[in-house]
Amino acid sequence: MQTMGAQHRLRFTPLLCALALGVLLGGTPPAGATVVSWGAAVVAGREELADLRAVSAGGYHTLGLRPDSTLVATGYNWFGQATPPVAVRGLVAVSAGYLHSLALDAAGTVHAWGANEHGQGTAPQVSNGQGANTGHTAIAAGGYHNLVLGAAGGVTAWGRDDFAQCSSAPAEGGFSAVAAGGFHSLALRADGTIAAWGRNDDGQCDVPVPNTGFVAIAAGWKHSLALRADGSVAAWGAPMSDSSSCRRRTRASSPSPRASTTAWRCGPTVRSRPGGATTTGRACRFLPTRSTRR
Repeated sequence: MQTMGAQHRLRFTPLLCALALGVLLGGTPPAGATVVSWGAAVVAGREELADLRAVSAGGYHTLGLRPDSTLVATGYNWFGQATPPVAVRGLVAVSAGYLHSLALDAAGTVHAWGANEHGQGTAPQVSNGQGANTGHTAIAAGGYHNLVLGAAGGVTAWGRDDFAQCSSAPAEGGFSAVAAGGFHSLALRADGTIAAWGRNDDGQCDVPVPNTGFVAIAAGWKHSLALRADGSVAAWGAPMSDSSSCRRRTRASSPSPRASTTAWRCGPTVRSRPGGATTTGRACRFLPTRSTRR
């Protein structure tokens, strides 16, 4: 259940959460799944949103998976993010970005639509080292970039890359899940460790230590979440409000992994903006070790 939504939140009952996780982690909807949406500002009735098994929240729109494996889209539709292409059929997963959407079909083909100023609304032509958009097992839509997971556990990223949220994706395979935040990216290895790269001025890439025993990940606009095998949740990055202790708790109790590893290079970034203005931030780049460098 991937909910990157920057402008709205989604809540589930425990039963619905269990159903959502079942779909995304192991379930396979029938090949006849379709997307249901309508209008310039798509509004779904309450009956259209009942009994959903999974949801994905974007910046201003939401995608949901029904028990019969059809998908419903609702919310603002300025860039067509809630109106998928007619040819999109047989879906098994969906992910909503800030103003764009992704879907994965039963053949492992990625479909993308919506805002496309950074190429995020276009499916990749070359993925996981292959010249074919097929065989993928997971998708994640971020603010303006996307991640997909190949059958061999390799990560492919495309879209906006001003904080290396795409170009610093690990080159090795062995990953089992991906999550895309506003300007950062996460990937979960099969051994339960997490790789994080991209914008890091709020510590959203500082995976808590020990970086082990994780079974699921999620990325928000400026924060990250991970679930451990013992059922505990780790949270790090920017707090959503002054009353939140996400950043305080994580940084106080979990030293930065950069202090004990050479696999990451971090530093300040300066971006030029129209009119001569500049903005500053912090980004981390993944550096392949000798055994993984290609």
